[in-house]
Amino acid sequence: MARIFCALILSAAVWVGAQAGSPACGYGGVCSCEGRRVNCWKKGLSSVPDGIPGDTEILGLGGNQLMALPDGVFDQLVNLNALYLYKNQLKSLPPRVFDSLTKLTLLSLERNKLQSVPDGTFDCLFSLQYI
Repeated sequence: MARIFCALILSAAVWVGAQAGSPACGYGGVCSCEGRRVNCWKKGLSSVPDGIPGDTEILGLGGNQLMALPDGVFDQLVNLNALYLYKNQLKSLPPRVFDSLTKLTLLSLERNKLQSVPDGTFDCLFSLQYI
């Protein structure tokens, strides 16, 4: 049942991504983009920036001031295989925030202020090897 639910979420995210397009990042933005790697490390960010390309495979958001992640913030990033959220100020995670990230092999959450993690948070992370 969980796999069917995750497949539906993934299909919806791909459809939405195709409708929205992928604005360029880097030029005039706070992150640097090289190939399919988006580096937003140590930029003093208090929120995840808009315009991260949908084909991003590695996303570095470590060393910022993120206190919360909005629902659906990663839904269009279905090709991510590494997500670095370490050394932020995250206190909680939205339920199912990682559901679209079925290709994710590495999730870095250390050095945050997480007090609890909702049930099912990692259910769709079928490829996860490192946390």
